[in-house]
Amino acid sequence: MARVPAEDVAIDLRLLEGFQFSCRPDCGLCCYAEPAATPSERTRLLQIEPELPFRPESREYSRIVSRPDGGACSLLSANRCRAHPARPHPCRAFPVHVHIGERVQASLVLSCPGVELASLAGWTREGRKPGPKGLELELAAVREEFEDSPVELLQNDSTARLTRELRRRGIDRGGLENLRARTREALPSPEPERLADFEPPTSGGPLDEEPIFWDARLGLVLLSTSEEGLYEASGVREGGGIAASLGEFPPPEQLPRLTPPAEELLSGYLAYLGARDHFLWSVLAEGATSSSGSFAEEYLGTLAAVRGEVLARASVRARLLGETGERLGPEEVARGIRAMDNDLLDRPTLGSIL
Repeated sequence: MARVPAEDVAIDLRLLEGFQFSCRPDCGLCCYAEPAATPSERTRLLQIEPELPFRPESREYSRIVSRPDGGACSLLSANRCRAHPARPHPCRAFPVHVHIGERVQASLVLSCPGVELASLAGWTREGRKPGPKGLELELAAVREEFEDSPVELLQNDSTARLTRELRRRGIDRGGLENLRARTREALPSPEPERLADFEPPTSGGPLDEEPIFWDARLGLVLLSTSEEGLYEASGVREGGGIAASLGEFPPPEQLPRLTPPAEELLSGYLAYLGARDHFLWSVLAEGATSSSGSFAEEYLGTLAAVRGEVLARASVRARLLGETGERLGPEEVARGIRAMDNDLLDRPTLGSIL
């Protein structure tokens, strides 16, 4: 299928409205990955780093190999990219995340510390928001990627998968949108008001599959689960492996108390998830292999579980910094969101990711 000119691709940018972005060069969080590079990008990178290791995956792209045992991209050195001017599309577009389903929708990776989260508080209210600030280069990279991507083919494939799953489960598209509208008006909470059922993230796999977040005081922190079922925080080495254990923390048994601004921020995040196609399509994808009830129950239950896990991780991050974690303000809730959002975007979806 012929490529669609970038200027002809309609990208829904509404989930970028109201946000501001400014890269934190001391962070490096986005470099703990294996970015895909096209043949032309690979050629440019090899001119800068002749020994740069790649792992071919198809004729269309290869991946830059990261360091073993959960380490950073092979190009990262002291939190600086050695080939920054020639970095491939995923790096140039970050923190913009593009999901291709029945529409092409852009959202933001809210784990990125360069994305301010204050505007999430307004996502429970209707009305237009100002356009995003600081994302001009990233959106230009997205547009450039469309020049070399079979967008129509990806949309057709994604739509076919969605149609099959909706037909299998007896769901109509109108019902999906009504469900989204309902969750915007009345967001779910964990029931009962205890977090005993919200266990730490599943662990035991490779380090590069564990949750990771950036902290201004501690740097990059990996969150895993100990054999006793505790949250275990560890410092991360750029070259791979664990630098040091930062402590173990039991999941909170009770929901932390939230200040009104913190509650508004968390409700805004859940509303943002409800508007993000990737979230909806990932719940459908999970149900395609493990559905045991109605989709509405699965969707609302997943949102409630996300709320509980955000609060649990916010509490852990507060205790990691010497706080009690029993009462959370908007700054603490924002930490929980940042420790959670990338995990949600890593979940399989019925759609495609640019």
